[in-house]
Amino acid sequence: MERASRIACVIIAGLAVLEGTAVAQGAQPAATSDATPVAAPRGESFAPTTAGGATWTSGLGLVELSARPTEGKTEDKPSASSLASPSSSVSAFSVRFMGGADKLTGQDDLSATAGGAFRYEARHLRSLFSPWIDAGFSTTRPTKLTTLTLYDFVVRGGVDWHPARIPNVAFGPFIGYRHIQAVTGDNAVSPDSERSAILQGIDFGGQIHFRTKEVRVETALQRPAFEATLYGFMQGAGLADASNRAFIGLLASAGDAFRGFANFEGCASESTTCFPRQLRVTGGFGGMW
Repeated sequence: MERASRIACVIIAGLAVLEGTAVAQGAQPAATSDATPVAAPRGESFAPTTAGGATWTSGLGLVELSARPTEGKTEDKPSASSLASPSSSVSAFSVRFMGGADKLTGQDDLSATAGGAFRYEARHLRSLFSPWIDAGFSTTRPTKLTTLTLYDFVVRGGVDWHPARIPNVAFGPFIGYRHIQAVTGDNAVSPDSERSAILQGIDFGGQIHFRTKEVRVETALQRPAFEATLYGFMQGAGLADASNRAFIGLLASAGDAFRGFANFEGCASESTTCFPRQLRVTGGFGGMW
């Protein structure tokens, strides 16, 4: 009897070892070459295992695809070094220096003149209205036949209208103030002969402005290659009994940031009322930024 009990224990221990080996083998992942679903044998179940991107569910023989986050391709990501889009503002500040000749009232010869001016205009490529302001100063020197010296200061401001928001053409009114100091006589010859008079008044008129197209270069802006302003105004500064002083003029410039300028301005009224200046022709250089 004792011997039979020992044999039974050995058989039971052997069966336990065999069962443990079978369970361990069932827990190992099943290696498959593809993701084809494999049904579990009837009456058996095993723990979920994974092969590649598929998850095997226990006992059902079904396959559930696992969700894996996908990284975007490098070319789909925005480049950090991409250039910023340029601003649509084309506001410009310009400075010019000029020299030329003036034809003064009652004088046959021409007098030399020199001066400078600046201008600022605020606008965008699609502006409907663009305000602007400019100011200038000039000196007209006497000649051998005249002792008249003029110091002329003027400041103007206006608003241009761009039809259909086209930047190439604009027109509009302006108003300004002009101060002229007229000095007669020669202080070097006789201090008592020098006389000074101040002429001041309001300028009001209008202008038509033409310009070629602005060109964008990466983030910068290439200024118009050519600009021209045709203008006319009534000058308030002059003799008290001469109220009809109409002037017309043309200001043109060409270049890029560094530009050349030309200006023609003449009196359209009677010569006797256009004191102190009848005609001005100047040229110069400057810049626009």
